[in-house]
Amino acid sequence: MVVEFEDEGRIPMLVSQVKNINLGEWYLQHAYAVTGHQAQGSEFDVLIVTIEDARVFDRSWLYTAVTRAKCKVILVGSIELAQQAIDSGSIADNRMVGINFNGN
Repeated sequence: MVVEFEDEGRIPMLVSQVKNINLGEWYLQHAYAVTGHQAQGSEFDVLIVTIEDARVFDRSWLYTAVTRAKCKVILVGSIELAQQAIDSGSIADNRMVGINFNGN
C-alpha cells in the first residue's frame, strides 16, 4: 500500500502498519476539511478545530464548531485566543445594523 502524506510525500507501507488484522481496525482514516459554516447541522465522531485569529472567530463560532463532535474534540492553536473568544462573547451582539428597537 502507498500512503500519500502532505509533508512526507508518498510512502510505501505494509498493511500491518496501517491495519490491525485481528480487530479489523484501520489506523489511518480518510478525512475531510470543512469550514465551520459548512459543518453546521452535521455531526462527526472526532473533530479537529483550528483556532485562528479571524474576523468571524468568536464564542458563538467556537460553540458551533465544538458541538459538531459526537465523541471527541481536539483544539489546535492558541489557548489564549480561545479564552479571549469565550470571554468577549458574540460578535453579533456588537454589530450595528441600523435598526432601532426602542420606538424612535
